[in-house]
Amino acid sequence: MFVYVMTTRSRVLGGAYPHTLITMNNLASMYKNQGRRKQAEELYKQVMETRKRVLRQGHPYNVNSMENLALPYNNQGRVRESNELLLLAIELTEKSLSHENTDTLTSMERPLTGDDQIEVG
Repeated sequence: MFVYVMTTRSRVLGGAYPHTLITMNNLASMYKNQGRRKQAEELYKQVMETRKRVLRQGHPYNVNSMENLALPYNNQGRVRESNELLLLAIELTEKSLSHENTDTLTSMERPLTGDDQIEVG
């Protein structure tokens, strides 16, 4: 059903329309939950790139897209790419809101692996 809705919305509203991107993101999430990681990654990446193009950099949807793509990267062992996206998401949220805002704190809860330390302030 998500594929049909996404295809129809994309055709009728356009690929960059917010509802189209939400449906694409939901389809990617479904693929991830089904273990279809490559398809999930491709959709997450497409959503992130489109949102970067049409929304301001610190927009919460952009941050969410970065976090969504970072988690599959981490699961694939692409730790550096995952951490770069997560740290950028935190930085953008902090700049847009504050380091004590609940969205910033939620971004900070995302798992970083390796030796990365997050310093706030």
